[in-house]
Amino acid sequence: VKNWHLEHAKVYIINGEEMILTLFQFDEIVKHTLATLLHRLNHNIDLIVDLGGGWGHRLFDLFLLGVKSKEYVLLERSIAGRRCSNLVYSLLSNLFKFSCHHFDWNHLEDMPVFEGHQNVLLFSTHSIEQVPELENKTFDILIDKFPDTENLYGVHLEPVTFQIPVEKSNNPLRYERDMKYAMAHKYNLDFYNKLSRTKKVFIRHVNSGVFDSCDGNSISILTWELR
Repeated sequence: VKNWHLEHAKVYIINGEEMILTLFQFDEIVKHTLATLLHRLNHNIDLIVDLGGGWGHRLFDLFLLGVKSKEYVLLERSIAGRRCSNLVYSLLSNLFKFSCHHFDWNHLEDMPVFEGHQNVLLFSTHSIEQVPELENKTFDILIDKFPDTENLYGVHLEPVTFQIPVEKSNNPLRYERDMKYAMAHKYNLDFYNKLSRTKKVFIRHVNSGVFDSCDGNSISILTWELR
């Protein structure tokens, strides 16, 4: 396993510093970055929701890193992911409240409605990339699924760097590289456009290409809240 990780180490530029990292090392940095971001927004959070999180490892990581919430929810499309998350949770059920539900970015009308939560935090990591194109009302529908919310926050660590308007002029080489990578892998091309055009959304922070993969697919951080 150690040799496999060493053989598959990649070059990243993180906050301007070049590093050679294994997949495990890179994932550790992303995990702690996400936890730090959520800590800063975590004011009496009722509900933390992972939007398309596989088997939910990010949620379990957040809990173990001390990101507090009254309830944790995994939304995941795959049956295998939901089954795995329930199995893991069964070992930890006395520690926190958790549930998982079916979720599809382009069929949000089938997503459950979460009533009675005033302070909600949504996040995604490498989830939106899997959806080539979002519907025009994606984020309107998503927001309406939390009808009692007073404070709703979104945090996304996604490889959408090339979609950010200033990227093409500020970093044309990375823009071209990431655009080609996304198109070759049929990754998302319109997340930033759809989010920024949602009238209920105020984009609070954009950190373009903070995790710069020199092979393409650079990750940016975007946070937003309700207007």
